[in-house]
Amino acid sequence: NTAGNLQYGTAQTNFLGEGSLASLQDFYSIAIASGSSVAVGQDGAFVANEGSGWIAIELLGQGQYNLNFVNYFPTSSSNYCFIAVGDNGTILAYFAGGQLTQLSSPTTNNLRGICWDSTNSRLIMVGDGGVIYYSTAITTSPTISITWASLSSGTTRNLYSVDYNATRNY
Repeated sequence: NTAGNLQYGTAQTNFLGEGSLASLQDFYSIAIASGSSVAVGQDGAFVANEGSGWIAIELLGQGQYNLNFVNYFPTSSSNYCFIAVGDNGTILAYFAGGQLTQLSSPTTNNLRGICWDSTNSRLIMVGDGGVIYYSTAITTSPTISITWASLSSGTTRNLYSVDYNATRNY
């Protein structure tokens, strides 16, 4: 909101910027990198704070899907790219001060979590039906593009979160 406060687990409104929140939104995840913050949530809400308060970047498909998790990864230019995953296989990328880009997805399953594997320089994401994907190629210039490959989880249960431990390489 205009005071720059975003509270986890509560509905927010009155953001400044390109998008406008027509109704209260619940936020499910927040990521912070290099002085910028991004939060994602209900109805495709995607907001950023780059030091001057929270700004609604864009609201895609209002009421049609949720963005469930956001994380970030380093790029070759020493910047960070925020990456959000959500319902129906939605994958969005955002560079601070830039535009939100919808990326192609290897699945239509709901995606629930994503992390950066710093040892192998790849993204790993998980979701409904036991899906696990990892990036095999990431291009950030001139536009962002990610190629994905699947891993077998051995289950059809929903996977809600993933994290990477560089010390143990898993």
